[in-house]
Amino acid sequence: MKSMKFLAALAIMMGFGFSAMAQAQSDNDNIAAKAEVVAQVNVTKVLDLQFGIVTPGVNKSISTTGSVLAGTAGTSTYAGTEQKGHFTVTKGANTYLTLALTLPANLTYLTNNLPINFADVSSTQLGLLQISGANDVPFTPSATPLNLTSGAYSAYFTATSFDVFLGGTVAPAASQVAGDYTGTITLTATYN
Repeated sequence: MKSMKFLAALAIMMGFGFSAMAQAQSDNDNIAAKAEVVAQVNVTKVLDLQFGIVTPGVNKSISTTGSVLAGTAGTSTYAGTEQKGHFTVTKGANTYLTLALTLPANLTYLTNNLPINFADVSSTQLGLLQISGANDVPFTPSATPLNLTSGAYSAYFTATSFDVFLGGTVAPAASQVAGDYTGTITLTATYN
């Protein structure tokens, strides 16, 4: 009987031992929480798109280099010499951007409209992206956002600054009212 009590006591003690070992078993590890804040994206106006003097009934087109593609070159006291529109975009390195243009359908003077468009002229595209005078990528300005994510735009991923040049075409009617016509072109750059 004594051996029976001893075996029972041994079994109970072993049970507590296994239970204590099972309860003492645990493990843990850590992960870091990380974030990289990139430079703020900025769009800066450099030059207005200027058509100079425009003759009624004669379309006038300005290229992304500022040259006159169609119409007559000349200066005016209001608009000055013809020039391309120019923005500079700065951003964080190794980031993708989407560019969105808000383009007017008309330039206005009082209640008068002067149609403007940004369609290609004689196969010349009226938008140009450029990094430090190189990596030229022509495009046709439109309301459709331009995603700078791959292909011809791959150099724009690593760039921290680039330029956007715009040309356009005004189409005055033969009876266009004389005046100083203006409109607003907006470039919005967004990280994607």
